[in-house]
Amino acid sequence: MMTTKQKALAPCSEVPEFERLNYFYGQMLSVSDFRSEQDYFREKLKLHNRCHHGWGVVCGLQVTPVEVENPCPPDDCDDWQKLCEEIKALDAEIAATEELIGSNALSEEELQKAKQKLQELHEQRERLRRRQECTPPSQRPRSDKPGDVLIHCGIALDCHGNELIVRQPIIVDLSKMLGAGEIRRCEEQGDPVDVYLSLCFCEQPTFPSRPVIPDSCGSLSECNYGKYRESTGIRVSLEAPSSDDSCGGCCESCQEACVVLARIRWQPGAEVTAEAIECGIRRPLSLYPPTVITGISWQHGALYTPNTAKTLLGTEFQGSRTDGLEIHFSRPVYTETLKPGVIDLWRIQGGSGLRGVISNMEGSFVGLSGDKTDKVFFRDDTGETLNSGDRVLITIRCNFILDGCCQPVDGFHVGGRVPQLPDYMDKFENGNLQQPEHCLIPPGGCAPWSSGNRQPGGSFESWFYVK
Repeated sequence: MMTTKQKALAPCSEVPEFERLNYFYGQMLSVSDFRSEQDYFREKLKLHNRCHHGWGVVCGLQVTPVEVENPCPPDDCDDWQKLCEEIKALDAEIAATEELIGSNALSEEELQKAKQKLQELHEQRERLRRRQECTPPSQRPRSDKPGDVLIHCGIALDCHGNELIVRQPIIVDLSKMLGAGEIRRCEEQGDPVDVYLSLCFCEQPTFPSRPVIPDSCGSLSECNYGKYRESTGIRVSLEAPSSDDSCGGCCESCQEACVVLARIRWQPGAEVTAEAIECGIRRPLSLYPPTVITGISWQHGALYTPNTAKTLLGTEFQGSRTDGLEIHFSRPVYTETLKPGVIDLWRIQGGSGLRGVISNMEGSFVGLSGDKTDKVFFRDDTGETLNSGDRVLITIRCNFILDGCCQPVDGFHVGGRVPQLPDYMDKFENGNLQQPEHCLIPPGGCAPWSSGNRQPGGSFESWFYVK
């Protein structure tokens, strides 16, 4: 039992009581009983989703610019346009019928006919909407607005355990989704601003119909919806979503119900380019998003001159010295876990003579301060001379580096694809390193690459050569 001095580590996740029906002969069931039966299975599924799988993007849902409309669209687009026009006409007729019903100017017989007509119009619109949803993207006209973006098909889970499914690509008009006040702020600023695009769970009532018999109170409602369609909503905001700092997975309360898909550098009236869309901020499906290595100061597998290698390693020569190798993490790690032995430098001797001899290059961390840090500098203290043909092997034992949740860094250097930090790309010549042709984008479709396989722990290994 919790005493007055004890406090919860974090707000608890909302988990409803699970009650299921106990059927017996002669039992009378009401609307609330059937709803309770649905809730039992729905809440069980949501609990399984968030506590066994986590939340985030499962697959797809890439965000790309929309191509400007072709002045000569294919003939197939005519069908799509006709559907849009028919739905628009039905919307106008439905609005007029609803206004007529609410005017109290009809007789009882005319009122019943108008209600019957309204139900038929809703059913007809639903059939057209379903046809429109199933139209292949290739048969849809392209956007004529340069500020539109496209959300591709995919699946995600939100932190409540709801499935977010996009069955057909969705065109999003950023200027239309933002409010007038936000547009004004963007125009007054003049420069491009960061816009955040998110996917949210929502339910839409469908299949309107009239009840056959009155309820227990004796009233007969004019219209009820027979079904709910689980759908997705789009949210566009200038405010950055709250950061995911939770450590307890499904046991903690949900802080952000929507799943962020991309951050877009956007300016009203300007075209959105692929370079302006950053989807690296999205969360992949996981119970806990592990900390990863996002950038390093050297190019994996590159060929450096002896002097360039010494500069990279921070080796003291000719009276000069740098801070050495620089490593960036996606989130801060505890500095107290960055101890001697966590990072090792090894020289593997090459050349035409004696080769294959492995020797350790003693090194040390530079400038560690504070409780946490999101970047580390490690330099060579031996001053050892590197010769042509040598290979420098860098090992980071990420099992021993803990982040703010006391979880180890996910360090596996998958494919050797962790990118070089931008500040070093022009500073050092990377030799004749062949650029990769395949797997330029990591699984999930969002660049850039980072370390990790979504499981905390592992050792980061990389190397470069001396020419």
